[in-house]
Amino acid sequence: MKKMFLVLSTFLLSFALNADDSCCRPGATPYFSIRSQGLDTARGLVGLTHFINLDRDCFYGTVSVTPEYTRSFRSSDIVKCLFGCDIGTKDCPTLHITGSRVPNRGACDWLADYFGLPTDFESVVRFEPKVQNFIADFDLYLGLENWVHGLYFRIHAPAVRTRWKLGFCESVQNAGSNGYDAGYFNISGVDRTDLLNSFTEFITGVGAPRIQDQGSPVRFDTLSASRFSCDTLTSGGLADLRFALGWNFYQNCNSHLGLNLQFAAPTGTRPDACHVFEPIVGNGHHWEFGGGLSAHWVLWESDCNDRELGIYFEGQFTHLFKARQRRSFDLCNGPNSRYMLAEKLTSDVQGGLAGVNANGIMIPAEAQFDRFVQPVANLTTFDVNVSAGFQTDLTFMLNYTCCDWQWDIGYNFWHRSCEKIKFRKDCCLPFKENEWAVKGDSHVYGFAFGEFSSNSVALSATQHCASVNSGKNFVPGVSIDVARGNPNVDNALTGTSTFGPLSSVSPFDSTLTSSTSIQPVFINTCNVDLKGAETKGTSHKIFTNFSHTWSDHCWVPYLGVGAKAEFASHRSEKGSCDETSCCPTFCGPATASSVDSCDDQCSTDLSCSGCSIQSCESSCSVNSSCCKVKCRPCALSEWGIWVKGGFSFD
Repeated sequence: MKKMFLVLSTFLLSFALNADDSCCRPGATPYFSIRSQGLDTARGLVGLTHFINLDRDCFYGTVSVTPEYTRSFRSSDIVKCLFGCDIGTKDCPTLHITGSRVPNRGACDWLADYFGLPTDFESVVRFEPKVQNFIADFDLYLGLENWVHGLYFRIHAPAVRTRWKLGFCESVQNAGSNGYDAGYFNISGVDRTDLLNSFTEFITGVGAPRIQDQGSPVRFDTLSASRFSCDTLTSGGLADLRFALGWNFYQNCNSHLGLNLQFAAPTGTRPDACHVFEPIVGNGHHWEFGGGLSAHWVLWESDCNDRELGIYFEGQFTHLFKARQRRSFDLCNGPNSRYMLAEKLTSDVQGGLAGVNANGIMIPAEAQFDRFVQPVANLTTFDVNVSAGFQTDLTFMLNYTCCDWQWDIGYNFWHRSCEKIKFRKDCCLPFKENEWAVKGDSHVYGFAFGEFSSNSVALSATQHCASVNSGKNFVPGVSIDVARGNPNVDNALTGTSTFGPLSSVSPFDSTLTSSTSIQPVFINTCNVDLKGAETKGTSHKIFTNFSHTWSDHCWVPYLGVGAKAEFASHRSEKGSCDETSCCPTFCGPATASSVDSCDDQCSTDLSCSGCSIQSCESSCSVNSSCCKVKCRPCALSEWGIWVKGGFSFD
């Protein structure tokens, strides 16, 4: 028998340990969805095999409470889910922040210019996320044999206190000395003293650069959603109230087989999208309904009936109904694009801004920069409806009983199907259509020669195919002087105005022309990547429990201790990314004449005018990750220990 237990435990441990792979998880997950702390058939079964599903002729029951502590491990898997291929190797989950003027920038670096940092800024950000749960699971089981033979009712009420810490720290390699050139954000340029000193200041939402200018300053809003937190974030409450009403249609002293109805009421917390790694209690505030299967069979029993070996099974299958959640989203053009900058444009065009095409014809601009920039996440954070087709929690367990002592050992499988995220028909987006665009690294002002000085003109330069890693102008092989002229903005045409041709520098230099977008490409409803934010989850768990029963009491008390190790699985993921290079950006062409050559398989039309929630709900049905995965698998690996005590009665 010892050999059998050893073989079984070795097999289960080997299976769980091999449930992961070294593939870089593509894309990025703006919200890390977890398995509810209240859903655990293994925790509900251990220690209770002789007190539930009994063959009785009278009313009976048991009450238990299980204080449990859990803590996550495999922190690099969490980081990969949150930020995708921009993160370094599995053993060193780091993120590099570098400015557009840093020589030999890494392909996976995040562009420091988006964060109000100098163009020669360099830093390294390291992550070590951790989740801790303090759980007290209250469990009541009532055998309603006095009403119907085999009928029972059960309720779980797990109280939870959860602590989440992103565990990020930044090491600034070069604080940088560069300001911003005239035209990059404003007319007169920005001094280094008005910029931020670290990525941490921006990403935690505590700072933004000061962009003074002639007349009124340019507004640069702080990050208000999907922020990093330096502190440990906590939350508490009942995870969810879980009810089961079942009937064991076959049962005797040595076996049973039954079905049940499962119902869960959402008493936990809702995501609010303030932080990228936010503490959640429960299942995300979903109502659940489904069914379950329960069975056991005594495999062996001693002649004196003081020892036995049995096999037990508990399974639940539920549907997660749609719930209102507040989420942050990337754009369809790439993972982590919510951390890029969006610029506001106005249709009230001043200065006669226009573009000159190859035939020398001037085409008036339909919009121009309106002196306001902010992170994309501020625009793409809103309430949505989230549901999941099904969730299953299966437990297979062996129980060995010797007199009043019991030992349980088993395996648990959990899976939640892919989320379905939909726009809410009764909820407006936090931005107007045809008003905001991706700035990238474009200059937003051009300069024309005047009687005494250069005259500034706000441009309509946008870069819808820019990524969080790089803009389109300041790229390898393009000189700084050429890059200042916006050579790779959307629909680039040479800029002109009522003052004459536009230069990229002030004072006016006719050899350094400035291009603008004719016409700009706006961020609209179609471009919000709901599909790329959808996740699923799978985990494999091994567990054991030792307990003792004081059977000589009228109300039979029992007490036990147990432990578990749960391993998140990513085996269902197709394809892989090289961990030394980040995912490329995918986006659709702005128009047929776009200068960008984008991947046809992941293209999305970003130029749909008059976009609405009703008409464009499925426009972003493609996945923007390099591995072409329909739904990203993300789950939590954790270990836990518990004490389980209670009493039975009849």
